Amino acid sequence: MDLPDDILGAILECIDSQVSLLRAASTCKRWRSIIADTAFLRRFRSLHAATVAGDYCNYPLSFIPSSSSSSNANHYSLDFLPDHNGPEDYLRVEDNRGSLLLMKHSIGIRYLVVCEPLTRRYKRIPPPLQFLLNEHQPPELRLMNAMHYMWCVRGFYLIDGAGEEAGGSNIGMSNFRVVCEHYMDRSMHVMLFSPDDGRDTSSAWIEKDISSIVEAGVTGLRKDG
Repeated sequence: MDLPDDILGAILECIDSQVSLLRAASTCKRWRSIIADTAFLRRFRSLHAATVAGDYCNYPLSFIPSSSSSSNANHYSLDFLPDHNGPEDYLRVEDNRGSLLLMKHSIGIRYLVVCEPLTRRYKRIPPPLQFLLNEHQPPELRLMNAMHYMWCVRGFYLIDGAGEEAGGSNIGMSNFRVVCEHYMDRSMHVMLFSPDDGRDTSSAWIEKDISSIVEAGVTGLRKDG
């Protein structure tokens, strides 16, 4: 007789390393579903001391295990992400928070990607309308948006979602926000994208007071003055 999910989850929580947990997740769909659950991951992190498995290199996009880690780079592969547009326009890591990575194109910005390597899930995020680049735009609009992006955008950042994920986590694939910091009229401004708004278009970005975003824990941001 199969074990109930809660009993099986308690057994899987006893696994002593993230590498072994990844191997367990590849055993079958049921195990992967249990391990991918945010409540399970939060309990697992609380039971096991955090270790630095390695670093991501942007070009070529790859995972490099730390010298003290026994991690297999394949376990952290990003090969599940959408295809890039050639060797000169590749996805690169822009920020990270919790188990998530924020990625964007190396040239201009067609879309952002928020992904979770552990569960091999990702979500495309449309950029703010004034920085959007795509092949359907007139050449003059593409040039204007590209110049606007180059001179105005200081960075994109991940911050915790507005609510809590199951298990009390403040960030996850269903609970995150993306911040865009940019210059406008000689001052710093920020825009915020939240998947909770239910809109997946460039118009979903809204202007926010930079003080409220700094208080949310985005250390890269700064206030003028």
